[in-house]
Amino acid sequence: MIFAILFVEAISTTACSGRGPGILEVYPPDGASGVALDDIVEVRFSEPLRGEIAANALRLFTSGKEVPASISLSADRRSILLQPASLLVASTTYTAKISGRFTGDEGSSASIERTWNFTTVEGCDIQSTTEGKISAGPDGKGGFIIPGGRRITPPGTQVDLESLPTNAILLPRKQILVVTNNGYGIDSKKSQSLMVFDVSTPLQPRLLQTVRHPRPQALFYGLAATKEGNRVYAAGGESNVVEVYDVQADGTLSLIDDWQVDGFPAGLLLDETRGVLFVAAQTSGELVALDTTTGSTIYRKKVGLLPYDMQMGPTGQKLYLSLWGRADLYQPGQVAVIDPANGMVTKKIDVGKNPEQMVLLTDGRLVVTCSDADRVDVIDTTTDSLVASWPVRREGEPVGLSPVALAADEEAGRLYVACAQKNSLQVLDLSSGEMLGSIPAGWYPTAVRLSAGGEYIFLVNGKGVGSGPLTEPVNNETLMHGTLSVFEVPDERQLEAFTEQVRNNNLYPMKFFP
Repeated sequence: MIFAILFVEAISTTACSGRGPGILEVYPPDGASGVALDDIVEVRFSEPLRGEIAANALRLFTSGKEVPASISLSADRRSILLQPASLLVASTTYTAKISGRFTGDEGSSASIERTWNFTTVEGCDIQSTTEGKISAGPDGKGGFIIPGGRRITPPGTQVDLESLPTNAILLPRKQILVVTNNGYGIDSKKSQSLMVFDVSTPLQPRLLQTVRHPRPQALFYGLAATKEGNRVYAAGGESNVVEVYDVQADGTLSLIDDWQVDGFPAGLLLDETRGVLFVAAQTSGELVALDTTTGSTIYRKKVGLLPYDMQMGPTGQKLYLSLWGRADLYQPGQVAVIDPANGMVTKKIDVGKNPEQMVLLTDGRLVVTCSDADRVDVIDTTTDSLVASWPVRREGEPVGLSPVALAADEEAGRLYVACAQKNSLQVLDLSSGEMLGSIPAGWYPTAVRLSAGGEYIFLVNGKGVGSGPLTEPVNNETLMHGTLSVFEVPDERQLEAFTEQVRNNNLYPMKFFP
């Protein structure tokens, strides 16, 4: 340990003849040691002060340099307070100085000048390890370091996407994967776009097309497609449109129409039986039903704050809609139950905070990711009641794993949950919700899809593998370039190894210091 030496300077107080405010005490006291790093400096006077206090009346120095700070008067006007702009430095001696002419409540004034010293709490001298000196970017071991020091090791094939991809849809009969990129990208730095991949050979995705959306065109989350895969719909977010594409024989998209939908269209749900496309209009809090033949609006109905994702119930008589927002920050999230014929809300089911993507199982259970609750909730669609809550956070893990997307493999009995902040794909048992393990992801996974046969996983990573160290000022939002990871579904043995890898990746910053 390195102990600071306390230097005490001379203290002097000069007052006007007669009366005037005087200093009763100072804090921290002269010669004090072990002062907390978040402490303030205070000068207490014998009587309340009158008038405004000069900005330089009380100052703080260390090593001859002034410490940035703000000063104020206490509520009873007897104390001048100095609040440093940032934490003080450990094992450091500071000099406080008050000077100026101060007027008391009774009108008398005094010229005061006083200096004193104090030393902060002891620190420690730590030398970083080899791992602590690695900059963001490739780590030389097949993985990547992201800001904050955590490591990511996405498995399988990695394919570059564009600006912050948030969703993907598989057209199984055509072996086509469509990804929507929704970030702050600019044309020269990967723009918002739709990307179309041939995934007939899953581990070798082949880019067929990039449909760019230069500003002010936009996209956001929502994708829907016909069962035959001959038509795709994409939500336009702040463009306030839903785009309609025909899928050509070669798998590419051809824009045939865009339908005006005010209110920031987000989630989409296609009901081919009714000939209706349902649109979650996020900022207006509405469910919009569109005629798929004409694009005309059948109805617009208020459903709640920030509607996001939708699933149709097993009989087609109820539509379920996740609601991001609540009137009170501390209230739980909700899933609205809606009559699709008229858009009327028949019930709202309380779930974990910030419900996002949902999936309907063949047994009638609706599974909902609750990103601010670190759990997946299960709704019985027969009774429209919450029947289970499955945590995705293991004991001892930090709060805030952000489960945002999911995919179910009912034949294998597995539920895959993309946890954006853990950089992992959590694997749960579909019957019990038991945590089976973790699969490493890229940075901030946002969508997960299974191949038609269930042998492969397509995992969309919103921030990819990062952009490496920054050497000049830049808008970080323009650097969020995503990736697509494609890999075989792991067996139990591989899942066990992946689970340990995810744990080590997230504990990697602990290696920075001995």
